[in-house]
Amino acid sequence: NNSIAVAVVGASFAGLSFARTIQEVSTHRHGSNGTRFQKIEVTAFESNNNYSIDKPIDGPICMRDAETVFEKLNLAKVWTTLLKGSKEESDQSDKNHSILQSEIINALADSLQPGTIQYNLRLHGVRKYTAETMKQGNKNQDKRAVECVFKCIGKGSDTFVRRYFDYVVGADGITSTLRSLIISQGLPNLWCRCALIGDARVQVGRELFFGVFRRRNGATKSLNDGFEAASVFTDFNFATDLNNSGHPNFGTFSVDTWQRTRTRQSFIYIFMFVALISWNMSIDKI
Repeated sequence: NNSIAVAVVGASFAGLSFARTIQEVSTHRHGSNGTRFQKIEVTAFESNNNYSIDKPIDGPICMRDAETVFEKLNLAKVWTTLLKGSKEESDQSDKNHSILQSEIINALADSLQPGTIQYNLRLHGVRKYTAETMKQGNKNQDKRAVECVFKCIGKGSDTFVRRYFDYVVGADGITSTLRSLIISQGLPNLWCRCALIGDARVQVGRELFFGVFRRRNGATKSLNDGFEAASVFTDFNFATDLNNSGHPNFGTFSVDTWQRTRTRQSFIYIFMFVALISWNMSIDKI
């Protein structure tokens, strides 16, 4: 298969922004004139059912300077519609707007191609597709590099489906399942094929907010993450660079960056703890 298949785990702000950007660029590139870039196909997986405006998700959220992001996504008119239809208070002076999260998510989801989002599927496992997995009888006709196993929500605890992709993007929040799987299970061979965006790349020790920071600064950061990470994919020429065993440079969105940052911060916390103990001991001596 000449196309590049990308899975997005999590269909919220970052995940939908990523999918929107990929499809928008792909649509313009692969017209009647063709392109030297390979087509990128994106599928988003969400463990929840369709978001309902009648049942807001965690209520309103602050959108700071979101107009710029929606313009990048070519959704300026959608943003205008959201502002007009919002019942929440907004501060026009500093471009802060409070809008229901479900309204934003639904608007982004509606901008995607039909079938892009697969609901009621939660990531259960991920591994690199090898000759060994082929012997186990797993059907991967396109020989995609990454095998993802999803658990069907609401269809029994033993119902699972397998999907195969070239790359996987984790947009599943601060407790990212994808991040946990590839790090805790020791899967460094997947790092070059995985990226983390939105809250999934947040260091808890670095931004210890548990939702407070996100409510204060809004979802604009996550939307920007999705756009910028998608640009890494769309700017990479898979047709030529993959022949040299190359992969997109995810940079700040890479799992390696997250891991190195966590390790560095762990040493900082240990140093601070030792310094605090030493200071307390010196106080006691005095």
